[in-house]
Amino acid sequence: MNSKTSKKHDFGNEKIRTKTLNDYDAIMATIAYFDIFDFPLKENELKKYLYRGNSTNFCFKNLIKIAGDEKIKKTGIGKTSAETQQFFVKNSPGIIDKSIKFCDEYIVLNNRESIVQLRKEREKRARKLWKKTRRYAYYMQCLPFIQMVAVCNNLSYDNPSEKSDIDLFVICKKNRLYLGRTFLTFWLHVFGARRHHSKISGRFCLSFFISEDHLNLENIMLKNHDIYLAYWLKTLKPLFGKKTYIQLMKKNEHWHKKYFSEQSFHFDRLIPHGAFLKIVQTCQEWILNITIAPLLEKWLKHWQQNRALKKARNLNQTFPNVIITDTMLKFHDKDTRKKIQKLWIQRWKKPL
Repeated sequence: MNSKTSKKHDFGNEKIRTKTLNDYDAIMATIAYFDIFDFPLKENELKKYLYRGNSTNFCFKNLIKIAGDEKIKKTGIGKTSAETQQFFVKNSPGIIDKSIKFCDEYIVLNNRESIVQLRKEREKRARKLWKKTRRYAYYMQCLPFIQMVAVCNNLSYDNPSEKSDIDLFVICKKNRLYLGRTFLTFWLHVFGARRHHSKISGRFCLSFFISEDHLNLENIMLKNHDIYLAYWLKTLKPLFGKKTYIQLMKKNEHWHKKYFSEQSFHFDRLIPHGAFLKIVQTCQEWILNITIAPLLEKWLKHWQQNRALKKARNLNQTFPNVIITDTMLKFHDKDTRKKIQKLWIQRWKKPL
């Protein structure tokens, strides 16, 4: 395993490492994070989402070998690493060490085998939600001032519960954030697909918008370390707006590479490009821009900002739950990032 001295920063009473972890720690940190969401990983997923590990040369079998060597020293099982590996395979799901287990094709924390069946059930629901999402997203391409739409949170990695909505992250054109949001919100509401009040499950949640001149998300990170935002960006799945998505990832590469050795791009959920829909979008934007768009954007910004700030005050919401600026709209009743960070450290059982 690779082992490097790590530079540390304060995070509350914890410490944060900023360099590559050894294989074992990287594996434990990654599995522990997804365990918070009841999501066991396959070996290829573990490599893809590996936290601060060397994903280029990563091989999970190395961990078995290392665990085998340790097992030999402690119990004398087998005389070689190969014999010990055979012992683990034969006794599948065998304990690799006291913290990790194989369960079918998944890798889970010890005593968490039950989440394997849960993942299989959620994958079935994810397939249904993806069909719905892609169907609506195809026609979103004609909406004015919408540059990119991506799926984020649970559905982005096929892990929605029965009560889950469909979280969308939207990038609008410069100086048209509020117009873009209004068109998308109105369109989804007309078709009965927007989440509101108690109507949540299977509906679209429109709680995060930015404009194309605010692609760098570093300013909304939690101080020093934000494991949730790092994985949020890592698992983001664009539906359309490939060029804008690539720009987004490159704009955030400078801080994102502190969490992952490689920056990955996801194009597997991109919908077919609608040439006619793009023409419709361009024509609408041209007409609006030479007529009422500037004044309407100004009025909508004033109205929506006042309305959102009033609601935030009534609910006693502050940064980072709610962000309302000329280039970003982020509405979350409760930002759970600090809670998730704490749960992650507890599951990893290692001071950061």
